[in-house]
Amino acid sequence: MSRKTLVTRVLGGAVAVVALGWFAYANLGEAVDLRLGLFTLRDVPLPIVIYCALVLGMLAMLGLGLRADLRTRQALERYDKIAGELRDAVESGEPAAEREQQRTSST
Repeated sequence: MSRKTLVTRVLGGAVAVVALGWFAYANLGEAVDLRLGLFTLRDVPLPIVIYCALVLGMLAMLGLGLRADLRTRQALERYDKIAGELRDAVESGEPAAEREQQRTSST
């Protein structure tokens, strides 16, 4: 990672933390009632509700996207393996017909 990229990430993180802190401070006096079906939480501070919703949303997206991410990684590993085999075959001077025959017989 280059120094410029690191500085950009650190500054971006600092701006995000300052913005979140300002939001929490600006809405500190606001309280809401949270109706959760069977019971109700009264006078919950608004910043806590919003931050919890943000974290729960991120966890939900992580859980929902994890399966697709694993399938993509597996496909990329298979493609890398095939590309490596083809590269080795080309470097060794093996004819294309034999490479194709070996690839189809191994799958």
